[in-house]
Order: sequence, then structure tokens, then C-alpha cells
Amino acid sequence: MERPHKHHYIPVFYLQQRADEDGRLLKFSRPYGPAVKHEPTSPRKTGYQRGLFSGRRQREIDALLSPVNGITLRNFAIADDNQKRSD
Repeated sequence: MERPHKHHYIPVFYLQQRADEDGRLLKFSRPYGPAVKHEPTSPRKTGYQRGLFSGRRQREIDALLSPVNGITLRNFAIADDNQKRSD
């Protein structure tokens, strides 16, 4: 059986904008009870849930969000470029 797809509820391109110079984020979690654990991780390894959508529904959502993600990514690049110019 195929492993369920990772569904990022925080888009990877958004997380990449907040990563350090090594491309890592600090991930906080509570894997066992109330104690908070933190560890460095890549944007692709956080902000997701496996199998949130599947089959036909997954294809519909991918088709809907793909253009939106592309537009948002371009807007992030423009804003980043404008920020660098003003600094």
C-alpha cells in the first residue's frame, strides 16, 4: 500500500522564507506529554499531516492550489527584493 501523501497546511515556500542561512527552521513539538521539544528541521519536514486528503479530492485540491501557490511565491520574491532595496 502506498504511503499517504504529506499535506502541508503551512506551505513549504512560506516556511522557506523563514529558514536560516542553512535552510533550516526550529521546530517545536510535544511528542510525549507536556514537555516541549525543539529541533532544527527543513521546511519540507514540518507543517504537514499525512493523508489529510486522498484520491480524487487530492487531485482537485492540488489543481486548485497550484496556481495560487505560484502567484504567492512570486509575490514573496517581489516583496523580498523590495525589502533588500530599501535596506
